[in-house]
Amino acid sequence: MQKRGKRGYADFGVDTPGFLFLLGAAFLILTALFILPQTKSPLTGLAVAEVDDQTLFGEVQRLLQQFPITKHLGSGSEFCLLVKTGETNFKSFDIFKSGSKVSVAPSPYSTYCSNDINNQGSEDFVFQYNTYDAFKQHLDQPDCGKFRELLKTEQIYYLASEFVQSGGKPVCNALFQERYCSAAMQCVPYHELPALGLDCCIGQQPQSTFPAFGSQAFVAMIFLFVVLVLLSVLVLVHIKHKHQEQEAGEAKEHQHQVEAFIDEGLEDGYSKDELKEALLEQGWDEQTIDPILQFK
Repeated sequence: MQKRGKRGYADFGVDTPGFLFLLGAAFLILTALFILPQTKSPLTGLAVAEVDDQTLFGEVQRLLQQFPITKHLGSGSEFCLLVKTGETNFKSFDIFKSGSKVSVAPSPYSTYCSNDINNQGSEDFVFQYNTYDAFKQHLDQPDCGKFRELLKTEQIYYLASEFVQSGGKPVCNALFQERYCSAAMQCVPYHELPALGLDCCIGQQPQSTFPAFGSQAFVAMIFLFVVLVLLSVLVLVHIKHKHQEQEAGEAKEHQHQVEAFIDEGLEDGYSKDELKEALLEQGWDEQTIDPILQFK
């Protein structure tokens, strides 16, 4: 018999070991709920983009076609473009320019195209988009302003390569000047060149963008030139015709005035010689007067 006021778990119909088990389980669940939100998951902030290789290849081609500085790259330019599609996943593309043609090819290498990051390899530059979203932002706005914004916010990195030393300092030499100064000056204001280590570009004016002979742009330019010449000729012919019409009208009006003067003078009894002398004194010329007097 238990003392008055003291009741056991069994008095409430509760099995003692079962109750303790439930109590322990509840404690563990509450502890987990309290701790887990404060524990940072290793996946926090990691955006994994499921990108089809062929789709990304087409997007890289489109970006290079639309990015305005591409046409200002010198022949022989070669660089590697990386797009980070996961924590350790990269898609890399070799870009090479020969003459005015830019070729793009998926790189057989996993990270730096044909570049060796230890000895700076053969790639002039290695650009890395740190997320697929950053690449898409530049694709949606393929201009220098967006490119510089992504660099500034570290959504694009440029890695050590032929023209970039470890630490990010550029190698601005004669070959860089030949291949990249004209392109760099499309994005970088002239006064900012020294601060960026691009002293070799100072004094160099951007290259002319005159279309290559035989290209579609060249044919279009010739066509526009011919159209402008034809329009100019038509305008000049029209102006000359209008001028001739005006002169003919004025000559006819003058003839009517002289005829009226002569008719009135003859009716009043003046001779042709007297009328001619009077007209000459008024400033009329003989070429106008004589043909009219001849038929009077």
